[in-house]
Amino acid sequence: MIKNYIYLPKSLLFFSFSRINIQKRNLVTITLIFFILNCFGQASDLFISEYIEGSGNNKYLEIYNGTGASVDLSDYELRLYSNGSGTPSDTNTLAGLLPDTGVIVYSNSSATLYTGTTLNLSTINFNGDDAIALYKISTSSFVDIFGVIGDDPGTQWVSGGNGTANRTWVRQSSICGGITTNPSGTGSGAFITLGTEWTAYAQDTVSNLGSHTASCASCTPTHTITSFSPTEGPVNTQITISGSGFTGSSTVTIGGQSATIVSQTSTELSVILPSGTTSGVITITEAGCDTSTASEFTILSSNFTSCDGVVSPSELFISQLTDATSGSLSYIELYNGTGATVDLSDYTLQVRYNAGATVSTIPLSGLLANDDTFVASTTIDTPCSSVTGADGSLSEQTSVISGINAGNNNSDCISLYRNYVSSASPGTLVDVWGDCGDNNWMSSLGIGNEGYNFSRLTSVTAPSTTFSAGDWTIVDWEDDACTDDDYSDIDNYTTGLPPSISSITPTIDSCGGSGSITVVASEGFDGVGDTKDLVYLWYSLVPGDVSWTLLTDTGVYSNTSTNTLNISSTLGLDGYQYYCEVRENDASCYIVSETVSVSVPTASWNGTTWLWNDGTANGTAPNTGTVVYINDDYDTSAQGSFSACSLVINNASILNVNNGNYVEVINDVLVNDGRITTQTRGSFVQQGDNTDAGTFTLGASGNSDVNKTTSPLTNWYDYTYWSSPVEDATTDVALFASDPNRRFYFNAANYLDVVINSTGANGTDGVDDNGDDWALASGSFLMTPGQGFAATHSTIGFISGNSYSYNFDGAYNTGDINYPLVYTSPNALHWNLIGNPYPSAIDADAFFAVNGEDTASGASDILYDVLYMWSHVSPPEGTNPGNEVLNFNQNDYITINAVGEAGNGTTAPPSRKVPSGQAFFVASKASNNVLFTNSMRVSGNNANDEFYRTNTTENTVSNTERLYLNLSSTVGIYSQICVAYADIATDGYDGKSIDTERNYAGNAGVLYSLDNTGNGFYVIQGKAFSSLNEDEVIRIGFGTYISTNETYTIDAIKTEGTFMSSNPIYLKDNLLNTVHDLTESSYTFNSDGGTFEDRFEIVFKNQALSVSDNEFDGNDLTIIEQEDDLVKFQLNSNSVSIETISIYDLQGRLIYNLEGNSNIEVYNLSNLKSQVYIAKIELSNGSTISKKAVKK
Repeated sequence: MIKNYIYLPKSLLFFSFSRINIQKRNLVTITLIFFILNCFGQASDLFISEYIEGSGNNKYLEIYNGTGASVDLSDYELRLYSNGSGTPSDTNTLAGLLPDTGVIVYSNSSATLYTGTTLNLSTINFNGDDAIALYKISTSSFVDIFGVIGDDPGTQWVSGGNGTANRTWVRQSSICGGITTNPSGTGSGAFITLGTEWTAYAQDTVSNLGSHTASCASCTPTHTITSFSPTEGPVNTQITISGSGFTGSSTVTIGGQSATIVSQTSTELSVILPSGTTSGVITITEAGCDTSTASEFTILSSNFTSCDGVVSPSELFISQLTDATSGSLSYIELYNGTGATVDLSDYTLQVRYNAGATVSTIPLSGLLANDDTFVASTTIDTPCSSVTGADGSLSEQTSVISGINAGNNNSDCISLYRNYVSSASPGTLVDVWGDCGDNNWMSSLGIGNEGYNFSRLTSVTAPSTTFSAGDWTIVDWEDDACTDDDYSDIDNYTTGLPPSISSITPTIDSCGGSGSITVVASEGFDGVGDTKDLVYLWYSLVPGDVSWTLLTDTGVYSNTSTNTLNISSTLGLDGYQYYCEVRENDASCYIVSETVSVSVPTASWNGTTWLWNDGTANGTAPNTGTVVYINDDYDTSAQGSFSACSLVINNASILNVNNGNYVEVINDVLVNDGRITTQTRGSFVQQGDNTDAGTFTLGASGNSDVNKTTSPLTNWYDYTYWSSPVEDATTDVALFASDPNRRFYFNAANYLDVVINSTGANGTDGVDDNGDDWALASGSFLMTPGQGFAATHSTIGFISGNSYSYNFDGAYNTGDINYPLVYTSPNALHWNLIGNPYPSAIDADAFFAVNGEDTASGASDILYDVLYMWSHVSPPEGTNPGNEVLNFNQNDYITINAVGEAGNGTTAPPSRKVPSGQAFFVASKASNNVLFTNSMRVSGNNANDEFYRTNTTENTVSNTERLYLNLSSTVGIYSQICVAYADIATDGYDGKSIDTERNYAGNAGVLYSLDNTGNGFYVIQGKAFSSLNEDEVIRIGFGTYISTNETYTIDAIKTEGTFMSSNPIYLKDNLLNTVHDLTESSYTFNSDGGTFEDRFEIVFKNQALSVSDNEFDGNDLTIIEQEDDLVKFQLNSNSVSIETISIYDLQGRLIYNLEGNSNIEVYNLSNLKSQVYIAKIELSNGSTISKKAVKK
């Protein structure tokens, strides 16, 4: 028997105590029991392996550990239930550490049969009718029960003729666990597992005591581990483990420390490396079975080998001391900085209790290398099982002595001696922790009675035989529930002063934009003679990689040698991990930060559904706040349009943006590999202007293209106007299907129009005077974004009426795009051919708002608010104006200005959008850059219809009424005009942006409007909104160069606005003195050649049908409530005026009596409350109108 202390080498499998109640202050006598046992299976917990109810007091109980790990017995109780009682008659708390495959034998204090080592317990006092149970304290549950608690079987429980009285019972080797639920029966047969799990032996048989064999079926794992990545990393690294058979019940440990699982599938687990973990294998437990990796995961932390700052000590010293908040564990760490290996057998640690005579000693052994630490520990009664190291596992030498105490009159100390003989002859004092002459020295430190951590400052002189609290960093572990206990820095000390890291903070844009990661660090040694400054090394880990990569200032990374790592774009970096190694200018003096990762809300398309990473229900479509990953093919015609914050294409996937659909991206697009294809009427839209514009990037294996289809081509010489929606397109590739001899660009610098070509007279006809404005775009001519081109299809294989496809392959244009406009003063209108540079339509009004005339709203005033798009309907004719033998009809241009739009006369009016790939003419006012921006782009389904297709998009000008008229003929003449009534217009000439004239009057046939004085040649005419009433007259001009008498038709093809849609529209033919209602049908007439500006008018009141000019009713009066309590009264006629207005409430009380003298009057009616009123209006012709109105 060894008294006072025992040194337990790490190979020792088991020891137990001969005292049950072990306290910190008690010195105990222990008995060593050592077993090497066989086990072919694994138990979930301890269980009773043998029960002996022998003669007299020869009673024994054996407990077996087959769990696969050592078990702290202090978490268990033995409970005795006598004579059918449901409450324990006696309870013993166990103590000691029971190794895996070991047993411990407890005996009655008077037992004599067994000569092996036992521990006496008062609960080993049972008879055959008493139940005994093994109870686990931490889980408040039974782990094994022998007998039936609360049942009195008489004298014993019986099975197969054998009873529990006067018998030895041995647990069968096939059993791997105890009875955790009390049997429910009663009587002698209630202990039903007695005959199935136990083997009976004669009374007083003790030959099986002291050993147990469990040959139960071996645990067969249902899971495997095939790989893990990365193989190393700092704390907080996310580790991905691949394998099979993983479930929601899987648990993971790394180096024995539990790791948090953040995601789980049957083939992959992702876990976070917890603080305090040491390097070790990764073990996954599934249904009680363990599977471990063949290699270890390596923890990256620090290296202090060459850190400067402290003179090397000449002796060992105590570098750290801890005291647990619960239980008796204390760690004592020694450091060797002498420059040579030290033989520890020359040294002894002495613990002095309460500054008194009672001491315990720990003789040391082994060799301690230079710049290394040695850790000793005291006993481990009631450890904090949830904390790494709380089980004493960090110790290299454990002594069964009491731990350290603090508090009033209860302060201990520790001394390090060399050549120790005895307390009377202790040898040479080397170092001391605490004041050995003061039993109250800790009370002034404010650390309570227990739970603290003393770490020796590296800046002080050590060792020292005089204790000073100022030489230590003191941390109070306050919580006795163990949550404060932290042993992460045990066995980690250096005399150098390493750098320190106080924080690492990522700032990541959730939309895949820019980001940064900042580490805050400080030099360890910054004193006299310091020559080493901080150096920062940033590392990244790509998901799936096993190794970290040192970053340099390339790609999206910059400032990689500073404390702030800048990332220009985080798109595609989701799941990337980063850490910083902070060096004090030396590869062996550094500390590493925790790992941080880039994590943004993502939705990933897997070919079937959307998968989210932020808890959003899978299957939910993404939105503008989501980073989208396309990991399999996606077609918008089947899966639908979508919006995204940023977009990444992976896995050679194809994203097809089909006709009538869209994809909208707020920020960046990255095509790692795969392709984005946008069809001719599909829209791919990116947002953001100037520096906020999203980027579009093609990876090494990434592609993108736009397929454009022409309108049906009647003849080979039909032109299509083109503009490239992609970068670096050339005419020989993008326009490959066109005739290489008929690919042109418009050289605006050569444009000059001061002569009418057909007559030679001074004037303008919209045609270049010398015919050098169109130039051949030969060879691989670069299609600069924003530039316009014209081309005819190849004659080879041409079939009339077919449409033909053209492909633009390259990175999509996005962001701000400038294209130079040319202007020379001799030209009344200086034409420039530009084009939509994006793979989506642009809004004409947004384009005008940036580049047009309205400088008050921020426009640059470099062009008129009018654009022309070619549609090619009419064949070339010699009678058309131009400088060629045959010239195209300028009526084939579609026109859009600030207030309206007019087509070519063959279709409904166009939308106010310019389709992708479409070129168009503008008239410049100055030589400057026209600006295209992402804000002009149009998103939404059917947002990119071709200009020759019908669309009902409305103009954004407020208070606008429009009338669209078509002219057609039996000889192929088509023409269209628009008359718009708008707040921004007057009845006079308002400039080209509002009153847009046709290019030239010399076309074969044309329809146009004139102002009230008979002037103008308008394809789009703006008029004052206030002028629109039933007395309004619109003068219509008609001209044709066809000399023969032909048949023509005028049709009101479309109206917009309340007035236009609710009133008849009459065409008055002054030549024939007829009035025709165009809302009922079109009007057909015959005409010879010539120009006719007095023949036709549009009116809204047919005088021939009027019964009396003096008849008016409520429909002839409009009451409009305006802002600031103003109310407008307006007659739909200019022929009479308002004389008086009387306003009554519904009780007949007169509220207002007002006078007027016009057909429009506005009054401030602030006295009116929100209710219904009656207005009685007397007119200048004697008529009276009564009308109800609601005050809002």
